[in-house]
Amino acid sequence: MSRTITFFAIIAISLLAFSPLNGQESLRDRVKYVPKYKDPVLEKMKEENKQAEKKRQAETQKIRNRQEKLKDKKGKEAKRIRFDFTGVQKPASPQVFQSVFHFEPIRQYLTGTCWCFSTTSFFE
Repeated sequence: MSRTITFFAIIAISLLAFSPLNGQESLRDRVKYVPKYKDPVLEKMKEENKQAEKKRQAETQKIRNRQEKLKDKKGKEAKRIRFDFTGVQKPASPQVFQSVFHFEPIRQYLTGTCWCFSTTSFFE
């Protein structure tokens, strides 16, 4: 029984020793608000970046305006190639042409060579 009392006494003393007895708050739990620190070097760099971005945007806009003008100009000057069919006589039918001997067409999947053509296309 005395061992149990001694054990609980040691536990109670150790708990009291590590807890604040005077009722004041500990220093580690205090919070202090301070104004946000702005590094002058970083602020200067940010301002320089903003100025450089404005210059880049202005140059980009100049280029885009110039491209738009060229696009409009090219659109107005665009020419198309047209073949002149005047004086060309159309054939009456396919029978007018001389035919050459050829085998009837066979579908590729019936020839057993479709893997060959697909592989060749892959390599090309």
